[in-house]
Amino acid sequence: MNTKIPRLIIGDLWKSSDEIQLRSLSNGLINETWVAENLHSAEKVLLQKINTSVFPEPTQVVNNHFIIWNQWEKRKSELNFHIAKPLPFSSGEFTLTDDNKNVWRLQEYFNAVKCFEKCNSVEQIFQTARSFGQFNKFLWQIPASKIEPTIQQFHDLEFRFKQFLSALQVGKEDRLKRAKRIIESLLSREKYIQQFKSIVNNDTHFPIRLFHHDAKISNLLFNELNTELHSIIDLDTVMPGYFVSDLGDMIRSMSATVNENETDENSIHIDSHNYNAITEGYLESVKNELNSFEIEWIHLSGVWIIYMQSLRFLTDYLLNDIYYKITYSEQNYDRANNQLTLLKSLEKMLVDQYAIKKVIT
Repeated sequence: MNTKIPRLIIGDLWKSSDEIQLRSLSNGLINETWVAENLHSAEKVLLQKINTSVFPEPTQVVNNHFIIWNQWEKRKSELNFHIAKPLPFSSGEFTLTDDNKNVWRLQEYFNAVKCFEKCNSVEQIFQTARSFGQFNKFLWQIPASKIEPTIQQFHDLEFRFKQFLSALQVGKEDRLKRAKRIIESLLSREKYIQQFKSIVNNDTHFPIRLFHHDAKISNLLFNELNTELHSIIDLDTVMPGYFVSDLGDMIRSMSATVNENETDENSIHIDSHNYNAITEGYLESVKNELNSFEIEWIHLSGVWIIYMQSLRFLTDYLLNDIYYKITYSEQNYDRANNQLTLLKSLEKMLVDQYAIKKVIT
């Protein structure tokens, strides 16, 4: 990864380019990130190039972060996690646009922390869900109208279904034929769209709140010497939404026995112990904040998010893989089938163990 521009930016910030060390953090999927260290003073900062293809209004991303950090600063004595502080460039501005029109930002860097890519135990799953619940509870102190959506209609199930229907009209003929079974199965679940619409059209029973929208353990940092939560990171997708988003995301990613790239249908299912740990951990933090209507529908969170992800993967497959990065030609087909298989497993578990009849049986 070319460090010429990051080095120039940090050199201008610290008025020196001789004693700077740059380390790339390559685990981010969207933005490019470096840790910059001043070898003389030992000061460290996080420098990030914002992916404007994903976030076309980078100033909104930074402004949202500022609002969230300011709220944290006011309430930090009551909270058990940190939020990284946005930092200014030498100009005093909080974004910098280079000669290539790339947009950059600076943030506080946390020392002595560690990150996990996946949960390694049911207890860790419980604590992760509980942590995101605590973060949600904190976010709900901020009026949702103050935070600008950084990705329009990101978790809008009705919008994703319309994209799917459009792909059925213009998709590649050979791929439409190959995907016929999955298409029919997804269309047979259109009732989920009607359920979702009944929620978004009733803001009295289902208020708009702020959510992380990328709730996974890799977006939590823990103290290096113990397992205590240190901070919540990657706040770019914090935006208004509905109660299904973060809980549904965690159910999709953390209760599945395998990841979304698994092709063996026999190994794809919902682990009920993981599922219970997610819902119990999350509700331990937010149950008193949610109203009775949200609680009634809470177990549909995973259903809607997994269904939406299957729609998105298949839509991309039919449109010849224009959004998701693939490593082989049929990968988005396999991903869509993976999520559909996971959805069927969740539907069955909810009927068998929770006696929830709102799902397709």
